[in-house]
Amino acid sequence: MLSAPAVATEPHDGATALEGVRRDDGLSRLPRRREERTTGYVPRLTVSASRGSELAAAGAWSAVQERRRIQAEYQQRLVDVEVRATRRALLYRLRHRAGATAASILDEDFLAVADRSAVCQAVIDVGVAVSGASAVDLQLYDPRRDALRIAAQQGFSQEFLSCFSSVTADRPSACAKAWGRREPVLVDDIARSPIFTDETSLQAVLDTGSRAVYSYPLLSCGRVLGVLSFHHPRPVTHDDGAGLVAYSAAHALARSA
Repeated sequence: MLSAPAVATEPHDGATALEGVRRDDGLSRLPRRREERTTGYVPRLTVSASRGSELAAAGAWSAVQERRRIQAEYQQRLVDVEVRATRRALLYRLRHRAGATAASILDEDFLAVADRSAVCQAVIDVGVAVSGASAVDLQLYDPRRDALRIAAQQGFSQEFLSCFSSVTADRPSACAKAWGRREPVLVDDIARSPIFTDETSLQAVLDTGSRAVYSYPLLSCGRVLGVLSFHHPRPVTHDDGAGLVAYSAAHALARSA
């Protein structure tokens, strides 16, 4: 007769009892569940912390770059204001010292410190005063575009400036003809001139109130630096005034290049 299995009489806790059951029913042969499951989350927490540090560093760097950009813009504005003030002072002294004559553009003290923009504005100021034109524009040759581009002007509408912002050699206009021929082109009646065959260009000129235009190429050492054009509401008697301004402008621009 088989005897019943011995029963432990010692006190034990729940874990001991569970282990005993496993030995009794064969569960001890099954793999035990890992108790350290929570440790699997540690790498992800480490990666997240590292990523957060990277984002924080990137944000700090962006803030530094933005501050530098703002400071650079502010400094550039200060420089621009100073440059404009210097140009105004130069032009003021030029007008009051040399007067409104073609030769004043070649004033040595002025050219010694004037930049290209100041020279261009001086050409316009003197051109208006000497010629009595209602509008004057100075176009400089742009070798990259092979075109004339307006560098300074006085008396024109925005429509005119947009239409003639860039003029190529084949454009039906007085300035293009003066550029190509390398000699002055004097038009006493724009509306009847065979030069203005393009209706858009013709209308843009007429809308400014111009009825006569005189364009002079600015030549230096055989090169065309640009074209200086004088617009009048009616034909005028041709004299050497505008031509002398163009001559002086060419030499001044050559020195400031």
